[in-house]
Formats: sequence, structure tokens, C-alpha cells
Amino acid sequence: MFESYLGVEEFREGIRLHMKRFEDDAADVDDFMQSVAEGSGDNGVVESFRSFIFQPGIPYLNVETTCNEDDTGLITVTQQRYAPLGSEINPDGQTWQVPFSMRVEGPAGDQTGRRMLTGKTTEFPLEAGCAEWVMPNAAGGYWRFNLSDENWSALTENFDALTAQEQLSLLDSVSAAFRAGDVPAPALLNALAAGAQGEWDVAIQSISIAQGLYGSLPEEDRSAMTDWVEETYRPVYEALKAREDSLGQDETLLLSDLYVALLEMGDMEDERRELADRAASYIGVDGEADPSAVSPEEFAAAMKYGDINGGEAFYQAALDYARNTNDQRERRIVLAVLAQNVSEAELEALYEEVGGDDWQGQEAWSVMQQSLGNDANREKAWALYQANFNDFITRTPEIRKAQSAGAVASFCEAEAIAEAKNFFVTNADLIPGYERSLAQAEEAANLCSAFRSEKVGELSAALGGESEE
Repeated sequence: MFESYLGVEEFREGIRLHMKRFEDDAADVDDFMQSVAEGSGDNGVVESFRSFIFQPGIPYLNVETTCNEDDTGLITVTQQRYAPLGSEINPDGQTWQVPFSMRVEGPAGDQTGRRMLTGKTTEFPLEAGCAEWVMPNAAGGYWRFNLSDENWSALTENFDALTAQEQLSLLDSVSAAFRAGDVPAPALLNALAAGAQGEWDVAIQSISIAQGLYGSLPEEDRSAMTDWVEETYRPVYEALKAREDSLGQDETLLLSDLYVALLEMGDMEDERRELADRAASYIGVDGEADPSAVSPEEFAAAMKYGDINGGEAFYQAALDYARNTNDQRERRIVLAVLAQNVSEAELEALYEEVGGDDWQGQEAWSVMQQSLGNDANREKAWALYQANFNDFITRTPEIRKAQSAGAVASFCEAEAIAEAKNFFVTNADLIPGYERSLAQAEEAANLCSAFRSEKVGELSAALGGESEE
């Protein structure tokens, strides 16, 4: 961020000066900031450094573009602290010294402007003419931004004109702005679709954001997103799959992420069944286990779909496999999958199973936490969680005890959040140090609740699913 703002050579001069000054000595952060300022010739970066290092949060820049009657333009940047829907953060409680760098496309061409934002609002007159589009993070800076609907659309339409770094910033900001209630769902979906065609790291970020959206939707609205996912990501997957033998490391990683995402969100019932069959072979449902049937990268997904499609036979074989394997990673994955995907009767049996001597205390604790991740079984899981809490928590390492209150994050409705919070406060003597975990989990749960109530309906409508209420 500072290197881009100051210039590569200027920033390096600051680093060289710092290394020369403290070649045989110790330095602190103030020493470093002063060296960079003096070496680059810009003393303003000291306060900018301090504003980012010594206060929490991240700047959220609202960027407005206007066009005057005389065809001159104006860009107005207003900063506040980023706060998603449901957050108790005061967005106007602080400001930063932002080493701002933006790209502006207009009559004068593609130009980059830099300025230190020192106040709440900063204006950038455009004498050469009105902006066609503005990219408010041309430096890879540590800030998010919000734009008008028109500028979001213009940036998405010109996605290929942006650098990969700028594309990543765009996807991060449009997603964050959506979760803050400032961006309509179609703008987010259009940006994700553009990102799907980007370089491997851009496409992976697009996929990751889409998976978060999919998980937030009610079951009855997911089919509409499946259609969107197929249209958006399937062509990329097929193109990579067609030349799989010649892919580099980065594209191989993208192909793997696309495969997992399409398994979860796409129309891949045949592939899910095929993976489930291989999972059954791997753990030996019908005979001797075949360790070559599933790769380590596929293991988690294979266990998930094996459990969903394999019924009681797979459940019992998977549990037996986990009980006997020496691979701790596989043990944890199997238990997590079973805890999230089993029936209520199987879940109760699983709680009883991990209470035995074959399982470590932290594995039993993991089952308790993971069982709350299934919306369909959450009521039953919560009842079992409370009933077994005293027994299981005594077998858990101290750090895990303190973290147990993080289970509150599994809830997404105000009444359930309050009930779960009360349970952990009531059991405070068993989980010393739980306060931080509880506070973080309660915040996450409240954000989930607010997002679900204020944006999920809009997302469903944009996808062509259920209408907004």
C-alpha cells in the first residue's frame, strides 16, 4: 500500500535508510516509520502508518462521481469505518490518514491520482472532463470502497481493464458493501460473474464469495443459485478440465476449487454419487478398504457425500474407520462430517460413541461444535450439546474450554443467540476465559441474523428464486 503510494524507488530508499541506520542495532515501529518518511521524502506517511497500526477496523470509502453542466467532473471521497449489517461499530467514530490511489478513466484517458486523505471528505476536481469509471483502490490499499450503482456497473463492464490486484479489491469491496447494505444483489452477482473469468486467484475469490452466499440461502431458494452457478462457473471448469494434463500449479488449484464448489452448489448429482462410491471403497463399506480410491485433497468432500448418499452402512463404516485410523486429520474430518450430516437418531448415537474411551476429549468437543452446523438438526444438536456439556468439557484441554462459547456463532436468530449466550454465562465456572470467545461468537451470530433478515431475500429475488418479503 505505502510502496505503491510513495513509488517503488522512494519506498526502497526509506528501507535502505532504515537498514543502514539500524544495521547493528534494534529498532521499533516508530523508527521504521520515520526512516520510510525521510528516505521517501514524504513525512505524511508517519501519521498514516500510525492511523492504520494503532486503531482497529478498516476504512470504508464512499466514492461519488458527479458531472457538471460544463462537462467538468468531481469525485468526492468520504471515509468512515467499515461496519456490516448487524454490527455495533460506530462507523463515524474514527478516520484514517489514507494513502489513497485511484484510477480514473475519462476524456483524458486512463489516469492514476494519488493523495493522502486526511479528513472526513476529500474532493478531486476533474477539469479534463467527467469520469467514465473510477477504480478507488489502484494501490492494493488496506481499505474497502462503495460506489454508485452506475460506477459499479461501469467497473464490472470494464473488468478486463483492471489489474488482477484491482479485480481482487473490487470483489472484496462489492461483497463487503453488499453485507453493509449498500450494494444491490444484481451488482454483486454481476461482479462475481466477471471475476469467474479472471486469473486463477481472482476466480478463486469469486468462487469463495459465491459459496458464502449459497450457504446463507434457505434450502428452497438454492436451486435458483445452482442455475446461476452452472451458468457462471461451469464453462470455466469445463475449459480447464479439457486441458487438465497441461495445467500449471495455479490453474490446477483453480480447477480443484471449481470442482469442490460445483459439487456443493452445482448440478453435479452424478459426480457426487461417483465420489460417494469412491468414499465407500476408501473406508471399506463392502469389504477391504482401498486407500487409492480417494486422494487427500478429495477426502473431506468424499466423506461428506459418502455420508449423505451412503445411509447407515456408510455411517457405521466411517465411524469404524475413524476409530481405527492413526491419521488424526482423517479422524477429525470424519467426525465433523458425521456430526453435520446424520439423522437425529444417528446424532444421538454419535454423542454416545464419542463419550467413550476410543476418542480424545477434543474430538468429542469437536463433535459437539460441529453438530450445531446443520440447520435441520440444530434443535436436537443443541439439546444434546447442553445435556453432555459437563461430561465432555472435563475431557477438553483448557484452551478448548475457553473456546467452547464460540458455539454461539452457529445460531442466526436473535432468540436462539440469547439462549445460547445465557447457557455459557451460566456455565462460566467450567470454562474460564470464555468471555472473548463468547463476544466474538455473539458478534458473528448477530451479523448472520441481520444479513439473513435484510439481504437474503433480496439475493433470492435477484437469482430468480423467492420474492423479497
